[in-house]
Amino acid sequence: MTASHSVAPTRAHLDELRRSFAGDIVRPQASDYDDARRVWNAMFDRQPALVVRPSNVDDVIAAVRYINELSEAGPEVTRASYGDAKLERLRSLKRAWDPSNVFHLNHNIAP
Repeated sequence: MTASHSVAPTRAHLDELRRSFAGDIVRPQASDYDDARRVWNAMFDRQPALVVRPSNVDDVIAAVRYINELSEAGPEVTRASYGDAKLERLRSLKRAWDPSNVFHLNHNIAP
């Protein structure tokens, strides 16, 4: 298994999520973080910046909005999210299949 670290959310993003999210938000400092992240995806040893446990449909919507807002943070967040090797593979695919960058939202990868 390989470890993967995610980009830490800014305080402003996390505060916004907390205002609209009724479920649990588990951060890496929490005592139950390791258990929560294993449930997130037991096949890979990933270390997400947050693990969210929605309690209702509104929580799911809030979590998706959070990710969409985070995706507007810029290319440095995209690089940190994917890592250099994976980002270069994605760029290669982007050059082949979307050279005009039509699909440019949510962590855009420039061709």
